Amino acid sequence: MSRFLIGLFSIVLGLLFLYSVSRNFFYHEKNQALMKQVQTLSHENKDLKQVNSNQGGRENQAFLEAFFTYRNGEDRYRAVHSLLTQNGLADAFPSGDMKQSKVQSTLLKADSFYLKGEGDVSYLNVLKLETTFNDQRNEYHMIVQTTLNADRKIAHIQVITTY
Repeated sequence: MSRFLIGLFSIVLGLLFLYSVSRNFFYHEKNQALMKQVQTLSHENKDLKQVNSNQGGRENQAFLEAFFTYRNGEDRYRAVHSLLTQNGLADAFPSGDMKQSKVQSTLLKADSFYLKGEGDVSYLNVLKLETTFNDQRNEYHMIVQTTLNADRKIAHIQVITTY
């Protein structure tokens, strides 16, 4: 009986290991595909790094700097609430109140790419960030899509991936 349980336990562990490896492979492949899409956009639109102020690029950049560079949650909220629509506020602060956060963040680099579409103006933003919490610094990258409405306020924010 105990050999049977050991064998069953080994099979379950093996299946969990295979699931974990396949899931990590899936996420790695997804991130690679997104990075290829960003590289393609970058290659095809070399001049888009100089954000076009006629298309809301200045407002997009101001939002990115305010949203990703802050000393605490209250500073972050105060800096961005006037740049966002109600829908944008819901996207930016899905849990509601971020004022008590003790996380600090600095936007180190931002490359924004204008996404052609009908109606609202959208940007694909490739970001490099540094965050600090309890004196622990972490650096990471994100791809974030922002959409501006006709009033040039951020109406939608979507994190595509972090890596």
